[in-house]
Amino acid sequence: SQKYCCNLNCDYKDLLGVMKIESGINAKARNRHSSATGLIQFIERTANSLGTTTDDLAKMSPVEQLDYVERYLQRAKEGAFESGHRLTGGELYALVFLPSKAENEILAQSGDKYYTVNRGLDTNNDGKITKSELDEKVKNNHVSDNSFLA
Repeated sequence: SQKYCCNLNCDYKDLLGVMKIESGINAKARNRHSSATGLIQFIERTANSLGTTTDDLAKMSPVEQLDYVERYLQRAKEGAFESGHRLTGGELYALVFLPSKAENEILAQSGDKYYTVNRGLDTNNDGKITKSELDEKVKNNHVSDNSFLA
């Protein structure tokens, strides 16, 4: 995953942390409440926009699926940050969680639908989900370098 992180300009431990939070680094993980599938929980619409489906993603190995993760994150990054920007763990997670708000420190607040279904990300219970909170969560989910190969 280091190669992908060079392309995205992020720390590979942060990318592994995001995938651990989202799927347990399981390319076949499926959310039982939505179409979300795979390493970063692609929804069907996102998978389709990348030229695949959630069913196809679920059949891929983690390494194969990582190409789609990189493509998605590259596109999301271009929409939120300047070229060459080094992504923090919080920004990387924000691109997965809520890409349209990834440049903001406050991503969701009490009353937003995104806040309601992701209240657990508000670790200090102040009614806001912030990139700082996501960054801390990503750092707390760093995994050993060989976990991706397991």
